[in-house]
Amino acid sequence: MNECIENKTYDKIYKIRGIKQITPYSLSENKLYMDFFCNGFGIVPSSIYYGFYYVSNDEPTGFQAVPVKFEPDGDGWKWRELNGDNWNYTEKIADHWYYYEAGF
Repeated sequence: MNECIENKTYDKIYKIRGIKQITPYSLSENKLYMDFFCNGFGIVPSSIYYGFYYVSNDEPTGFQAVPVKFEPDGDGWKWRELNGDNWNYTEKIADHWYYYEAGF
């Protein structure tokens, strides 16, 4: 998968069962966030999304590259919106790779 990111060829990744959509996002300083959406269900305000992402700066990053202030939580990090229902959990899988869950 790292080779696919480096070469910007994602056809092999789409062959992985469970990946429904791949979306790139640009971060500041030419950093890359690549979202690999796997599943989601519900209707806002009760929807949950699952997937994983690659981030070139190897830092936990919010769902769809939105900057949020994570707090440590178990093996990962969690963010919860003040006075709202939105939340995001992320956990490091390997260097530059993270699992995510996001609820809205």
